[in-house]
Amino acid sequence: MSTNVHFVFELPFPETNACVYRELYEYEQLFRRLAHASLMDKGGTGWAGLLPAGLLPELKKRLSKLSSRIHLNCENSRNPVWITTMEELRTILTMDSIWPIVREFSGYEKSFLVNKLSEAIEIRNVIGHNRATTSDTVTVWQGISTSLRPGLDALKTSLLYRGDDTVHLDFLEHSNVVVSSYSKRCKGNDWSRFQPSLPESKYFYTLTHLPVDTDGDWVRVAALIDAFESIAQNIFCFMINKAGNEFSVVWPKTLSYDAHEQIMDKLWESAHQVWTHTPYQEQSAAFVCDPQIWFYENRKPQKE
Repeated sequence: MSTNVHFVFELPFPETNACVYRELYEYEQLFRRLAHASLMDKGGTGWAGLLPAGLLPELKKRLSKLSSRIHLNCENSRNPVWITTMEELRTILTMDSIWPIVREFSGYEKSFLVNKLSEAIEIRNVIGHNRATTSDTVTVWQGISTSLRPGLDALKTSLLYRGDDTVHLDFLEHSNVVVSSYSKRCKGNDWSRFQPSLPESKYFYTLTHLPVDTDGDWVRVAALIDAFESIAQNIFCFMINKAGNEFSVVWPKTLSYDAHEQIMDKLWESAHQVWTHTPYQEQSAAFVCDPQIWFYENRKPQKE
């Protein structure tokens, strides 16, 4: 790094702070997604009840204060996982009740994850309290991030780039009532407007909108979130192809039959209504950065 410090008028600003924070933001977002995925896989819509005793009331108290931020027009998710401290997030990720799922998605050993997250928390506290870092801080962070990266790559493979899903494309009757209901909808579907597929993994159903001609090549993220607002508690996430014209609704298999039906109904109703000519980089970050939105590459990134 050729320049260690830039001046903002009279004040020196350490460039290392910006360098470390950008990567910390990525890692923290992914760890929150890992926690949410594991909780929802274990507890379905009642996943918040799995949180450690005493933590949920505290998080609800913090969530109740979010309305005061509305004038800021910022990302304001009401998902309790997104309002935890990093220390609380570390506790959640290593709970015995969900640890087998965390390990399945990431491959981490519990003692390793506890130690590395503790080290990351120290650096985050330095950055978060605007204390100046140096190249030595960056070197320490690079060691932490390098050791954590394989588990986060495994998470992406487990959730974003799954290659072993069962994909239901036929219109035959099926012993699985969710698949059977999907197949019945396909028989009367207008394929010129909506080409669906239904991948099924160990924990999730994924109803995918495959590319067709739409009024704009990009999902209008605000419209997608709004369309599912009434049943948001049943949705794990929306996966959106960064290249445009393709997205999925993902929900846990543990839901009731009625909940499965509601989700499929919502997508059939809204599939042709959520498009725009505005790329994601130009849409509001308040929606594009919502934690229920998971973007993926058109092709799984190859390791260098």
